[in-house]
Amino acid sequence: FVVIIATTCFQIIKACLLLAGASFMAFMVLWQYGFSPEALFTEAIRVKGTDAILAPGNFVKDPVSTISFGMALMFGTAGLPHILMRFFTVPDAKEARKSV
Repeated sequence: FVVIIATTCFQIIKACLLLAGASFMAFMVLWQYGFSPEALFTEAIRVKGTDAILAPGNFVKDPVSTISFGMALMFGTAGLPHILMRFFTVPDAKEARKSV
């Protein structure tokens, strides 16, 4: 039981640090441009030399790829380490369900 509490606390700390780091980075980038996303995009277009930076890409070319990519994003979540860690730190599936 103690391992589950420690694992949960560790995951909460990691999530908070990740959120704080990403928020700080976004804050600093927007600060450089006076907290104006429009100024940020204008500078990106100027540096790149084209406005294609704001155009949609061609990552997904057909409906089958779209469905496949969507399924990978949905079902891939089941294999995330913080979920698997819960199963490897308890004796059976019943205890794993109780730990969530």
